[in-house]
Amino acid sequence: MKVSNRNNSQANDILAKIIMGKEEGMKAQHTPVPWKLYSVGNTVSVHYGDGPAGGDDCIVHWTGFDGSNVSLAKRKANAKFIVRACNSHDKLLAALESIMALEPSPDMPDRNQGIAEAQYYARAALAAAKGQS
Repeated sequence: MKVSNRNNSQANDILAKIIMGKEEGMKAQHTPVPWKLYSVGNTVSVHYGDGPAGGDDCIVHWTGFDGSNVSLAKRKANAKFIVRACNSHDKLLAALESIMALEPSPDMPDRNQGIAEAQYYARAALAAAKGQS
């Protein structure tokens, strides 16, 4: 979406920042977890909160009428994967951060090698999870 006046690049820049949640003092936040999966007919939807699926708590839904060749079973599997990943995200980050906090011990060289290897993979996973890779 652009501001109609082509000469108004500053307005377009501001609009782009707002849409992307990057306006100064503004930080877009995701919907709180836990998320839940619901499926009715050809519709697969992801909702938040503890109540039954309703209109206001819907995060996203897929229908069988989007022109794709993705089967209902595949849409359900993808939605389950998304929900599982989102719901476990914070716990996985905490586990990775605790690995990064491990200190080597001079009297346990075998343990130190294991720590270094775990931290190597944890560092890469943390960067990916935080959108830094």
